[in-house]
Amino acid sequence: MTHAIEIEVEAPGAAATAPEPAAQPAVHLSYLAPARAAFERGDHAEVIALCEAALARQREAPEALMLLGLVSFELEQPQEALTLVERAHHAAPEVREFADALSCVLARLGHDSEGLYYAKLATILTPHPEGAALLPDKFANYLVSLRDTDSTLFQRRAACALDKGDYAAALRDGQKQLASHPATLRRSAS
Repeated sequence: MTHAIEIEVEAPGAAATAPEPAAQPAVHLSYLAPARAAFERGDHAEVIALCEAALARQREAPEALMLLGLVSFELEQPQEALTLVERAHHAAPEVREFADALSCVLARLGHDSEGLYYAKLATILTPHPEGAALLPDKFANYLVSLRDTDSTLFQRRAACALDKGDYAAALRDGQKQLASHPATLRRSAS
């Protein structure tokens, strides 16, 4: 079962021109352990529900944004995943786990040097108070993410779909490949 994650994404530069929002109260973090457990079970719908409830109380709750980003990655929505994890990091740039998550997502999308930057940055940042309960294991280590990278996953899936005559699936996977690895087009054109 797939779920689409609908989160409002601001246009680049919009934050610089918008007035500062009033300070929001910190979201109570009691949802984190159940959300992380649901993530580990693969219960994406529960993670989404818990995180959306947190975001209803605090629009830029970085913990919720990060978990939604990781769910987006699991649901093969690479651009949405990257946007959400970047928002989490920008909401709390001093927190190690958000930089770690961003480094892992970037590495898994084939953006090795950018991922390495955030992995190195994470080493000097402050751990989140919920540290171990916050970041799922598969997104906690840049080197593991780099090892597990498959930069041609969607390209191979699109080719299989074409072979089967499933043109809609081929188009979707081709678009995902280009969104997550734009260099694919340059390599294919050569």
